[in-house]
Amino acid sequence: MTAEELAALQAAGITAPPQVAVPAAVTPAPVAAPPPVAPVAATPATPDWLPARLEQAKRAAQLETAKQLGFESIEEAEAFTKRAREAAEAAKSADEKQADRLRSLEAEAKKGEEALKTVKLMADNEYGRLTDDQKTAVRQIAGDDPSLRLRAISALQSVWQNTAPRTVAPAVSSAPPSAAPAPAGSADGGPGVVAVDHAAEYQRLRTVNPIAAAHYLDRNFAAITSKHAKP
Repeated sequence: MTAEELAALQAAGITAPPQVAVPAAVTPAPVAAPPPVAPVAATPATPDWLPARLEQAKRAAQLETAKQLGFESIEEAEAFTKRAREAAEAAKSADEKQADRLRSLEAEAKKGEEALKTVKLMADNEYGRLTDDQKTAVRQIAGDDPSLRLRAISALQSVWQNTAPRTVAPAVSSAPPSAAPAPAGSADGGPGVVAVDHAAEYQRLRTVNPIAAAHYLDRNFAAITSKHAKP
C-alpha cells in the first residue's frame, strides 16, 4: 500500500491492518543412514540326507503293511499281488472265450432254426401234393419230422412213378400135391430163415428210441419205403 493510500485511509479514520511477519524457511535436519545388514548364508532346499530317510520310512511302512496282511517280506507280498493279477487276467480271458463261444452257439442255433423253418415249409409243400394213400405211407415212415418226410417223399417218388395198375395172373404151383408146406418164415429168407419186417422194426424203435430209429431208417431206407409205397 502506498503512502498516499495510507494517508487517505488515516484521514478517513480507517486504521491500516497490522503487518504479519513471515517466518523464515526451516531447513530439515539430515537423516542418519541405517547400519549395513550382514548377508545371510543360503540354506539348501533339500538336505542330502532327506531322500534316504524318506525311502527308509517308506520301506518301513510297506513292511509293516505286508506283515499285517500275513506276509514275511515286501517281496513276498509283491509276488502274491503279481500272481493274483495274472490269475485275474486269465480268468477274464476265460470268461471272454466262454462269452464268444456262447455267442457262436446262439448264432448257430439261430441258423438251425431258420434252416428248420425252410425244411418244414418245403416238406409241407411236397406233402400237400400227395394223395391220401401216399400221405399215409409217408406218415408211417417219417411221422411228423419235416426232414424225414422230405427224404421219404423223395425215395417214394420213383416207386409211385414206376408203379402202374396191372393184372396179376394167378400163380401156378409146380410142387406135387403131397409136398409138405415150407417152414415158417422161409418165404423171403430161405429155409429156416425168418424175414425181418424193417418197417415194423422201425416203428417199434420210434416209440422206444428215436435216435436208434433214425439210424435204422438210414440203414434200411429202401426196404422201409418200399414196404409203405403205394401207387
